[in-house]
Amino acid sequence: MPTIHRKANRRYVIYLNDHPPPHIHVKAPGCECRVRISDAAIIDKAGFTQRELRDIVSIVRTHAAAFKVIWDGIRTQN
Repeated sequence: MPTIHRKANRRYVIYLNDHPPPHIHVKAPGCECRVRISDAAIIDKAGFTQRELRDIVSIVRTHAAAFKVIWDGIRTQN
């Protein structure tokens, strides 16, 4: 589960053997969500405030191309 980005107390991770669609897991103490890379849609969420989710979506949109390259690289290694 490589951490591919950090902001504040949040870690953005991709699991090595994860399933499509390409997505990011975002973790913080007592919180977790999954965000689809292609359109930054929240797949599921637990514990984050709406403000935090907006920030997470913004970060995924900003870094979507890089996150997709990392996802593809991880997926081709497994």
